[in-house]
Amino acid sequence: MRGRGATWAGIILAIIAAGGIAWWILYPRPSAEDRIRALITQLQRGVEDKAPDRVMSLISDDYRDDFRLRRKDLSILVLGALRTRADLAVAIHQSRIQVRGREATATLEGEASVSEGREAVGRYFGTVTLLLRREPGGWKVVSTRGWQKRVLQGFEAGE
Repeated sequence: MRGRGATWAGIILAIIAAGGIAWWILYPRPSAEDRIRALITQLQRGVEDKAPDRVMSLISDDYRDDFRLRRKDLSILVLGALRTRADLAVAIHQSRIQVRGREATATLEGEASVSEGREAVGRYFGTVTLLLRREPGGWKVVSTRGWQKRVLQGFEAGE
């Protein structure tokens, strides 16, 4: 009798193992584009929730852009922008993503608005380009274009 119980237990374990292996092999994995769209959504929510740590967790340690901003500089800008009492909203109307192996470009068209109570304080319409790279922890932003001139001019003007 004991032999039969052990045999059935072995068969059941083999079926469970085979099912687990089949699920792991056949389960659809998100594409690179899907993962990048998720990263963009996380960035958007991080800004709206005023969570600089979440925003910066999506930025590569190697970040550098055409305005010579590095990750540390960007961190200071993000922290300053998200510490405001104003409400921030980001709406992305269109995005185009091009993946080339371990690198990708995401071009985002949309708007960002700043409001205090019911009063709109500022609004930005435009295109922002994210340059991304697949790193060990997933996709990360390594550079951006399209927002720096307007934002940095605002800082220079004392806004």
